[in-house]
Amino acid sequence: YGLVERHEALRMAFAPNGKQFILYEEMPIPFQKEDYSSLDADSQRNALSTFLEGEVLRVFDLQQGPLIHFSLLKFSESHYHFTITAHHLIAD
Repeated sequence: YGLVERHEALRMAFAPNGKQFILYEEMPIPFQKEDYSSLDADSQRNALSTFLEGEVLRVFDLQQGPLIHFSLLKFSESHYHFTITAHHLIAD
């Protein structure tokens, strides 16, 4: 089993009334990959800052899910930044 199969909260969404949750057997989880390795150091820092600001503002669809998102940003062959962005309802 993978991470999503083992943890029900990662396959959850909420009913329109907000009082019940829906547990899906399967739910594809977004995994975003970005390659910033061709940018200079200042541009990489700016790209990371812009990316993180976007993640902070990410809006999750509570009724459709998923309520989690993974990202892997490449800065060089040996330098990566892995981000998990989750709605607080499943990550508290």
